[in-house]
Amino acid sequence: MITWLRGHSPATAEGVNGPATAKAIDEADWAVGVPLPADLRALYRAADGMRSHPRHVGDLLPPFYQLLPLEEALRFHRSRVEGFADREDSEWWGTEEEADTAPAGTQGFRWSRHWLPIATNHCGDVLFADLRYGRFRGCVMKYDKYEGADRRPMWPSVSAMLAEVADALEHDGVAAGRRPYVDAEGRLEWRDPVGLWIDFFPLRGDAPLYELMRFADRARAGELPDPRAAELIVARAAQVTDALTATAETLATGGAARYDDPNPQDEETLRGYAAAHGGLAGLIDHLIATATRLQPLAGPYVDAYEQPYVRGQVPPMVPATVRESGDIVIDGPVSWPGLLSGLGYYLLKLADELQSR
Repeated sequence: MITWLRGHSPATAEGVNGPATAKAIDEADWAVGVPLPADLRALYRAADGMRSHPRHVGDLLPPFYQLLPLEEALRFHRSRVEGFADREDSEWWGTEEEADTAPAGTQGFRWSRHWLPIATNHCGDVLFADLRYGRFRGCVMKYDKYEGADRRPMWPSVSAMLAEVADALEHDGVAAGRRPYVDAEGRLEWRDPVGLWIDFFPLRGDAPLYELMRFADRARAGELPDPRAAELIVARAAQVTDALTATAETLATGGAARYDDPNPQDEETLRGYAAAHGGLAGLIDHLIATATRLQPLAGPYVDAYEQPYVRGQVPPMVPATVRESGDIVIDGPVSWPGLLSGLGYYLLKLADELQSR
């Protein structure tokens, strides 16, 4: 990663610190009360986080995180442990013992002594390595300053996180649902994709029907800035929903399913698709009808998706092709529930486009 940054993103490369000292790494062991995994120690032997600069130097980790130096990580860790020490136990955040002894990967609000923050967005949210014991010890999770660790792990380990990011940089690929780019000042950033991507949220029981109905309500609001542009946007949503439903129906019958993402930039095809369904009003009706078919097909995967994400190992996997601006950016097995859960975020982005076009 550092080699790639030096060649492509010099501003971000400049912000990466040199190695941490052995003493600093041992102090982190003591602070969290358990030994650091080998991959986390290796990370700090390569780079002790990123320097704080008066100006933004880019984000090494998607979507907008910078590695924390050990000194800052332990300061954050200490403030959270001490902050919860004075709070009365409650049903909302539980007890100190529950937070520290729950298996690694378990969601919770109360900060555990065995969580080591490794990256920050400088807005109060961090990525942390969950060093509690259990099958998923060492996984990487997000802690939100308002919601706590309310989501399943983003990566099963620090090494898996770094490998995915390195692969995305080297091959212009995807990490944590984002694609890298370097701005005019040589800073690494991570942008939202145009097409449908794998999400990292659990697949909720009311998805995707609720999300599709909400999008349909926005589309039929009647005060859209540009109805012709809105027609294209709704056509994009309907085409993706068609493709997901076709894949779900094949899976339900035990067939060899695959997902082929419609090209979101093919305006000619989108116009023809919209015309075939009777324009904007017809598209909305078609979208709702397809949603009612898709909802029961998504049901079997709600509970199964409540597990930490292990790339290439979360069943069921389906071959998938995802395009962006004419480029094929994913072409291989992906998590099927991950694609289904990604629909919600995709619709949220399209709904924002409806109001701005």
